[in-house]
Amino acid sequence: MSSSRSEILAQSVGARICHDLINPLGAVGNGVELLGLSTSENSVELELLQSSVNAAQARLQMLRIAFGPTTDEAIVEGHILRTLMTQLSNGQRHKIEWLPSSGTPRNVAQLGTLMVLCVVSAMPTGGHIRVVKIGDYSVVEVTATRIDLDPIFWDHIAEPAGLPAPSARTVHFNLLADQIKQTGRVPQIELMDNGFVFSVRPT
Repeated sequence: MSSSRSEILAQSVGARICHDLINPLGAVGNGVELLGLSTSENSVELELLQSSVNAAQARLQMLRIAFGPTTDEAIVEGHILRTLMTQLSNGQRHKIEWLPSSGTPRNVAQLGTLMVLCVVSAMPTGGHIRVVKIGDYSVVEVTATRIDLDPIFWDHIAEPAGLPAPSARTVHFNLLADQIKQTGRVPQIELMDNGFVFSVRPT
């Protein structure tokens, strides 16, 4: 998939920001761990801090995959993606599972993480997200008590030109729609009583 110079620059800026923030967050996490070792008593406050730092690190790493530059050759290992999703889910209203165990080309991992970000936007009160397939045929299953598939975004996921201009809150829809169109894939939504299945497949 070819990218313009402006797209590459934007992706690189996003990746650089995530990279530069991960290091100080890691230092904070190490400090919290040392504080925990210095006391013999269990501290709810320290556990909350450690959990929050882990979730923040995982989210930055996920955003780096979703918004950063990609190549077909780079591989993201399945256990890394599973760990990221588990850490993102810890103590949160959205439980996310990445089931595929094999390594994934980075551009395919980007597709999957963008799909996850989009379905999170459709679950205002939380729920369960399962990435069950990833590759040419990618499938995300969603279970939730409340679903909000805003037609302004979901009706145009196959056609980027029909989407609103990108904003910080909704840019993942624009990026996913661009990737779907450029790779010749087709999105599909299958509604169920307690959620929906979102898939992206070849034509």
